[in-house]
Parts: sequence; C-alpha cells; structure tokens
Amino acid sequence: MIARPRQTEQMDQTEQMEQNYRIDRLRTEGKRLIDVASHNLKASVPTCPGWNNERLLSHTSRVWASMARQVGQRATELLDRDGLPRPGDEGVVAFSKAQLDALVDALSDVDPAEPMWTWAADKTAGFYLRRAHQETLVHRVDAELASGSVTAVPVVDAADGIDELVSVVYRPDISAPEGSLHLHQSDGDGEWMLEARSGGGVQVRREHAKGAAALRGRAEDLWLLMWGRRGYDDIATFGDMAVINAWVALAP
Repeated sequence: MIARPRQTEQMDQTEQMEQNYRIDRLRTEGKRLIDVASHNLKASVPTCPGWNNERLLSHTSRVWASMARQVGQRATELLDRDGLPRPGDEGVVAFSKAQLDALVDALSDVDPAEPMWTWAADKTAGFYLRRAHQETLVHRVDAELASGSVTAVPVVDAADGIDELVSVVYRPDISAPEGSLHLHQSDGDGEWMLEARSGGGVQVRREHAKGAAALRGRAEDLWLLMWGRRGYDDIATFGDMAVINAWVALAP
C-alpha cells in the first residue's frame, strides 16, 4: 500500500510546483520580450504612449533588477532605488539579459513563504514570484504589439493575470467605479465580481453574480482588455457600457 503524503508535504510539493512553473514562465516570457524588442529598439510601443522598445526594455530590466535585489537580500524594508544598476556601455539588450538572469536566480533560491517587504498585502517572496511572472508577460505582449505579431497567452496565465490584477494590482486606495462589474471567463471556470469597497479599493468575489455590467470572453481577451492592451472585439458586453468603460479605464 502506498503511503499518502502528509498534508504539509502536499502543500510543500504544490508550492514547489508553482514556484518552478512561474520561474519557467518568467524565463520564457522574458527571453521572448528581449528577443522581440531587440529586433527594432526604435519601434514605437502602441500600448505604452511615448515609449519605444528601448524604453520598454529599460523599464522592464529595472523592474527585474529591483525585484532581484529585494528578494536576493531578503529585505523586509523597501530598498533605496538609487543603488539599482543601470544600462552601461554594454547596452540595454545585454543589460536586460543580465537582469532577467539575476531575477531568475534570486527567485529560484528563495522559499516563497520567506517574509519580505512588498507594496501589497502579501508580504512574502511569493508576491514577487507572481508579480515578476505577470509583469513580464504584460510587457512581452507590449513588445509583440510593437512588432505587429502577438503570440498566444496560456489560458492558465491569463486567468491568473486577471485575478492578480483585480486582487493585487488594484491597490487599496484605488478609486473604483460605483457600478459593479462581473467578469466571466468562457474558456475556464474563472468568474470575478468587482465592486467598489467602502473607503476605497476593490472588493473581489470569485463567484457568479449579476452586476451592473458584465464581460464574457476568453481569459486572454479579458486579461488584455482589463490591462488596456486590446479593445472589445470578441468580448460579449452586457449592461451599462459606462460602467464597463470606467472599470477598463483603471488599467495601470
């Protein structure tokens, strides 16, 4: 008879699988971002007004560098950004590759439950695992939009990205619209009811419910829309469009 693992062991295995998955996705999406952007550093990025690919790479690599330092030092306070590395004579492409490698190394060497400073409610290294994965994925799409050819986003990553946006990236002091919005994923089980929280912020309920307005579509399409990376094509809209537009306008 095969012995069942203890619950703590099951949890440890699940956390390790998630950590490995997110690091693999970070590495893959980061390399794709660098490769696409480096083909034309001067190309304008339509989803980041005023930016070209060089600016996109510079921004993303600085985010990677900041995360790598916070995680690498197990910092329980926000570290001074003045000490962050910057692109030098090696150029932004080589700099980006180095910072992506540094972040992958830092996240590979940390326990996701390790306490550390974050700007979110989750004060563990797990926050950085998820944020690094999703931040890189969004900017990979930005680089591909600049090139005119966007590759598919895995359904699990897009659904996770919707959840992270509404539950983490929407900060507690955000001014949410008065009308509620229901998001319904058509290629999976994801549903989110979004409502303004009294005193600021967003209340998220992961359930089926009727809101003042609703959006229904594939996880990738909903995720891109809510991040301001696409329009309403192939997404079903219901209810008050003013409410829908107001929620979409919250995109970072």
